[in-house]
Amino acid sequence: MEAKTDEKASVPLEKVVVEDAKKTVDVTKEDIVIKHRKPDSKEDEKMREQRRVIVEKLLDPDSEDVDFAALEDFDDVQIALFLKSLDPTPEQIPVIMRKSLAVSAKRLDKLRTNLTFQNISYKKGDDVYLSGVSGIVKRNRMVCVLGAPDSGITTLMKTLADRPSRDAQVSGQILLDGRPIDEGFSQHLGYVAKDDLHYPTLTVRETLRMSALMRVGEFPRVYLLLIVEIMLKFFGLDGHIADTIVGDETRRGISGGQKRRVSVATELVAGHAVVLADLLTNGLDSKTSYDIVKQLQTVAHDSAEPRGNSFMISLVQPAPELFDLFDDLLLMSKGRSIYFGPVKYGGRYPVMDFLNGLGFYCPKEKSIPDFLAEISYNPVRFHVSRLPKELKAEIAFRPGSTYSVSTRSQQETKAAAETKEEHQDDGVIEERKALLVRSQSVRQARDTDVLYFDDESQARCDAETLRLALENQLARPQPHPTNRSSIGKLSVPSLNSDRDSMPRAKSANPRISSDRLDLLPDTHSAEKDVPKMPVTVEETKTEATKTLEKQSYVDFPHEDSKEDEPLHTHGLRLRRRKQPGDSVRSEPYTTKHNEREVGYAYLLESWKSSDLYYSLGHLLWTEFEPRMPWEKDGTASKRFSTSGLYQAYYCLSREWTVETRDRVTQLGKLGERIFVALLLGTVFLQLGNEQREADARTGLLFIGIMNFSFGASAGIPEIMMKKKVYIQQESSGYYRGYAFFIAQQLIFIPFQLLQIFVFCVIMYPLAGLEGGIFSDHFWFYMFTMFLCVLISYTWALFLCGISPNATLALALFPVTMILKLLLCGYMIRPDDIPVYWKWLFYIDFFTYAFRGVMLNEFLDLQLTCAGSELVPESSVEDFNTPPPDGFGGAQTCPFTSGQEYLIRFNMENFDETDRNYCLLWLTLIFVAYHLLATFAFVGIPKELGDQEEPPKFDLQEQTSTVVEHDEEGKKAVSYIEWKNLTYEVINRKNREEKITLLNDVEGFARPGDMIALMGPSGAGKSTLLDVIAGKKTSGWITGDRIVNGKPMDEYFARVAGYVEQFDTHVELATVEETVLFSAYLRLSCSEEEARKEAMNAMDAVRITHVKDRLIGNIQSGGISPELRKKLAIAVELVARPTILFLDEPTTGLDSVSAMAVIDTVTDLTKRGLAVLCTIHQPSSELFSRFGRILILQPTKTGGRVSYFGEVSNVLPYCKENNLGEITPGRNIADFALEALGATHKDGRDPADVFLESKECQSVKDELEAGVFASAGKVTVPTFEKVYAQTLGTQFKVLLDRSVRSVLRDTGNLRAQYMSVILLGLIVGSLYWDMPLDQSGAGNRVALNFLVMAFSFYTGAYKISLLVDARASTFRETTANMYKPWVQYVTNMLADMLVFVPKATVFAILIYFMTGMTLENNGIHFAGYLGMLITVFWLALANAEFFAYVSPNQQLAQAYFATIQTVFNLFCGFLIRKENIPDWWIWLYYANMIRYPLNFFNVNELQDLKFSCPNNEGAIPVQLQESYVDGTETVTCDGSQINNLNCFRFVCPITEGQDVMDLYGMTEGIPVYVGVTFALVIGIRLFNMYACGAINWVDK
Repeated sequence: MEAKTDEKASVPLEKVVVEDAKKTVDVTKEDIVIKHRKPDSKEDEKMREQRRVIVEKLLDPDSEDVDFAALEDFDDVQIALFLKSLDPTPEQIPVIMRKSLAVSAKRLDKLRTNLTFQNISYKKGDDVYLSGVSGIVKRNRMVCVLGAPDSGITTLMKTLADRPSRDAQVSGQILLDGRPIDEGFSQHLGYVAKDDLHYPTLTVRETLRMSALMRVGEFPRVYLLLIVEIMLKFFGLDGHIADTIVGDETRRGISGGQKRRVSVATELVAGHAVVLADLLTNGLDSKTSYDIVKQLQTVAHDSAEPRGNSFMISLVQPAPELFDLFDDLLLMSKGRSIYFGPVKYGGRYPVMDFLNGLGFYCPKEKSIPDFLAEISYNPVRFHVSRLPKELKAEIAFRPGSTYSVSTRSQQETKAAAETKEEHQDDGVIEERKALLVRSQSVRQARDTDVLYFDDESQARCDAETLRLALENQLARPQPHPTNRSSIGKLSVPSLNSDRDSMPRAKSANPRISSDRLDLLPDTHSAEKDVPKMPVTVEETKTEATKTLEKQSYVDFPHEDSKEDEPLHTHGLRLRRRKQPGDSVRSEPYTTKHNEREVGYAYLLESWKSSDLYYSLGHLLWTEFEPRMPWEKDGTASKRFSTSGLYQAYYCLSREWTVETRDRVTQLGKLGERIFVALLLGTVFLQLGNEQREADARTGLLFIGIMNFSFGASAGIPEIMMKKKVYIQQESSGYYRGYAFFIAQQLIFIPFQLLQIFVFCVIMYPLAGLEGGIFSDHFWFYMFTMFLCVLISYTWALFLCGISPNATLALALFPVTMILKLLLCGYMIRPDDIPVYWKWLFYIDFFTYAFRGVMLNEFLDLQLTCAGSELVPESSVEDFNTPPPDGFGGAQTCPFTSGQEYLIRFNMENFDETDRNYCLLWLTLIFVAYHLLATFAFVGIPKELGDQEEPPKFDLQEQTSTVVEHDEEGKKAVSYIEWKNLTYEVINRKNREEKITLLNDVEGFARPGDMIALMGPSGAGKSTLLDVIAGKKTSGWITGDRIVNGKPMDEYFARVAGYVEQFDTHVELATVEETVLFSAYLRLSCSEEEARKEAMNAMDAVRITHVKDRLIGNIQSGGISPELRKKLAIAVELVARPTILFLDEPTTGLDSVSAMAVIDTVTDLTKRGLAVLCTIHQPSSELFSRFGRILILQPTKTGGRVSYFGEVSNVLPYCKENNLGEITPGRNIADFALEALGATHKDGRDPADVFLESKECQSVKDELEAGVFASAGKVTVPTFEKVYAQTLGTQFKVLLDRSVRSVLRDTGNLRAQYMSVILLGLIVGSLYWDMPLDQSGAGNRVALNFLVMAFSFYTGAYKISLLVDARASTFRETTANMYKPWVQYVTNMLADMLVFVPKATVFAILIYFMTGMTLENNGIHFAGYLGMLITVFWLALANAEFFAYVSPNQQLAQAYFATIQTVFNLFCGFLIRKENIPDWWIWLYYANMIRYPLNFFNVNELQDLKFSCPNNEGAIPVQLQESYVDGTETVTCDGSQINNLNCFRFVCPITEGQDVMDLYGMTEGIPVYVGVTFALVIGIRLFNMYACGAINWVDK
């Protein structure tokens, strides 16, 4: 935001120099990000001193907490100066952050810092996600959570954060300092979800400020601004990144890694004592991940802070150095914990002691974090029994001391020193031996969960069993009376690091006293049951050898195992669940069937038999026992730290920023209002007082209400987008739901007032409405319109509150609005409304809006008649016949005043008071709607969808498989080169400037190359991949991209596969269908071969087990983000590309899945595939798969190449150029990123060094000679067609997917069919059996207009579907899967499954309930049905048109509503043809509604006869003033109404042709049918073109 100064003191903002006591600080214009004023010069010295003191305290780690109160008087210039003078080093940033957070923590009476969770179980439906999980997050400690994707980690984190699914069954206990979850829980504990949900149009700085303002508390704003700036610097989000919008899938913003940092920063800035972070480092490079976690560790371990901070963080693929930063480890598997304890103890890794003792080994190439994650997925593969015989004798189990968490080389390096430490530290050894002796047999008589049994009856106990604190309260089987070996009974140090030893505690179960512990029945004594613990290396090796020989504890299968041999593990007989078609309930499940389940049971039993498990239970029930109700230590904290008014203010401020920033949308809406105002004003130009113009005034007033009210639907997509953010932020303690809701309403007011004012200022005087501009009548009309649109928008909020997605809300909105519009008194007279629907008339806000504007316009209006408007017409047969047999030449004007005209609408004897009451009723209805919407949006609990996979046990081991193809396919390879690539985009702040994102990037990829694109977050890795792959749709690209010696052409998509960073799939397709879809359309092979390829691709990335799951989305749920990433990879692998681009393919994946993906790709490179892959945090094992590396360094002139070459040459290159030397055992990838990814302390840029290096010259030489040209004779892919499949195959595959998607969208189907049934029943009952009188004639025309309006407005839901599908469609079409128009045609045909039955049901209800004509053997009904189906088809085409031509959904909905207003206006109903000005008559003939509407009217009205029974609806014509009857003079007044000498009645409509003439229906049915079909075909043809030619995806 640009800085401003007041008029009194002007200061140049380009450069402000203030001399401090120590240094001179420059403050530029960019440093000042908020409005400011020039400080008073008298205060400068004082402020400088205050600033100096605060800076010194902030930078001094030993100083006390800083008092920021002195900064309250600082203006924005002084804040900028303060931040400049702070200038902390990386080591000082954590200290500054801790002291800043300490201030925010004072908002709580007592910060709760210890999180304990005991026996957490979570069940949803038949799936058990968690069972018996326990642990501790202690003050000043960091807990790492590892596990396979189906371990239930996300479910655990959400449960601990008090955000479980509403339909889940949760049990267990969660405590913060012994207190259970209460109202203020979210104030103490922060939660970083794995999905990054933010307002896409807010900048990074604004996003963090919102978190600070809402959750820190009502502190001085200066402090909040400062803490945000400190946090930005802490996470490396300062500089231009801070002022960049966050963005989303369709808006270009910050990178994925930066977005992840924003999510973490928003929680930390709130000053929580405990922070849970799910996949904290997802999308971050290893260096950034390490730096952030290291800084968090510094904050957590800072002993100077008595309150303390603690973190519980789940990770995937953590680097060893990163893992080493944590204090405790929670290892999860299948929803259970299989280890919780310290990461390191005395240089040892207790978890490795535990696993070594069980016979599991860690391969040399795996780091310990990867090993732990993989063993939770399939432990059996790491068991010694699975080793080849020749390797078994070589395995040495070295618990703790030799299992260094860094790397294998470090482990070997430290082995000798740590072994020496073992012998020296006899105290530690003795302590561990003593702990073993204390183990009781009752704790070793463990059993397994009843999850493995079909019912609890199989899990009965034979004797009393001790239930420890961490067990589920379920019946257990008696343990098998088999003596255990020492394997699995390793004792590790106590969890309580504050104590050297832990005394024996009393029983965790309060029902069993400690005295009875030794009296419980047991088969063996403690001495027999607990053998000697292997402590030293040699002892461990000996015990492992015995285990290999005896296999007494558990027998893992060998090749010669019998298939029908059941497995027993201490009384556990594993059974397979009953499968469909099984003749028996269950059968024994052998190890050959499901060995992974056996390994899991083995680990779980062993963990629950360990001393560490007992120590955890003891600690939970002693040190962290629940507080009693009377044990209070201060006032309980509230749920929110700020007041409701404060929250509403800043929510409103945020909405103001969002709305004002989206200038395109706001200007588009304003332009739409101006267009409609000019249109209506010129159509109804200077209305007079004649009869037909009175009808025109009524039509104008009605269409104005209709336009403004239906226009509120344009806000639904944006509301639904914000709703996801609201759900997350409300549960995080940002604000009350009502604060968010009221902000949505209030922000609507100023923009709508402006739009309505502009509309009224233009339209009102042009139309010549009553009173003129700025009169009382003008303001009344304007305020009525405003209330109408406000009520409509509130109704839209209500529908958004009860709808799960925008599609359903958009489907419901027009239906409900049409019903309200129908009952307002214009479409059907109030007297004609059946008594059972009368109540709807009185609660309808349209009723009072229409009555109000009608009274405002007609109360004081005098009407006249033109000659042609007098009745009867002079052409009637008895016009000149004297009364009583004729009219005697007399004519009359039907209405001479506005009050007479109002009688037509049942407003007889209404006055100005009634007009004002209409405003009162509108206000009361708004209040009622507001309360209703508040309840729907705030009162109804909401949650985001559950996207985690439940634990699965019956899975066969999947191996990465690469199918060998035909010989010709093996030989085809591709080369790609890129030279001098530069990419520029427009500067959003200054549209005349460009920002360079990539600067002169060069490189190449040969067949078999596995190239890693690396660099810090924001360096441009994904941008480079997009540019090389030809995926960019905006910006300027210069340079050359050469594929197989030729410039990139339209065939490139046939040889390339591209895995996007953000997964875009069709939500209503299953996993298998998505992969098959890609195989069918991208492979030139048979359907059987394509199916085989699809299955192999799914096997390769391990997603076969979820092949029948719907993909879903974040709101409705679906497969997990990890599985989405794997699916995206499978979709590309199945296409057999020769060049494969992968944008962060392993982000969010566990180490097992990541290695499976990379191994699969590596296997493909052996067959000649060229791979370019951006990657974050690669492990040493994973990074070893890459042969070449391209590193980008972010610079002020864009991302530049700092190294491109062989991975094996990185270390020599860095050493030769003095860029650093790697320490022994360090991950090469991490070192390369640190050495080559940023400017060095000496000021050298690695990009400059590389530019002058021989390696760079070598690359240039190769590019100059031509990589492809130098390859010699090779076979490259050649294609005769751009698309792999014929149009027929494309049509078949797309139609199949489109039909399935339509049928699976049950929410939309229910909304569509319920709407036509509901509206059909209500409308049918309102117009029940229409008579053939004057009202019946008018009602027939109004009914047909209503049907048309409904049909077209209900098509609006299609806009939402098409806009949401833009990302997936862009991915598929750019991959040359199909021609866009083929997809359009198949979607069009699939839509027929919806609108044909819908139109049929609607036609039947309307036609027969209202008593329409059934003449000519039902031909009229057949014509009506056929035309209604065509109308629904035309309506969808109309909605699709706006979806294709509009940049976003908001504008598409706004334009759609505007054009519908125009069509409704010029269709001949609201304003008749004869009243349309000549300059607008073309809109009458070009109106797509007019032709089907006239068809309906002619189809119904022709050959019908109408009458005026009892003169109802007839116009009385006064024949004479008086006449003489004999001797008496008779005066012709109202008392003589039935005297034929005084009055004669004229029936205006006697046949259907009269109505048709009145409305100008002169062309005939063939014309109406022909033009309607021509419109359908014309719009559909344009849409077929637009779907491929117009692209709004901004990449």
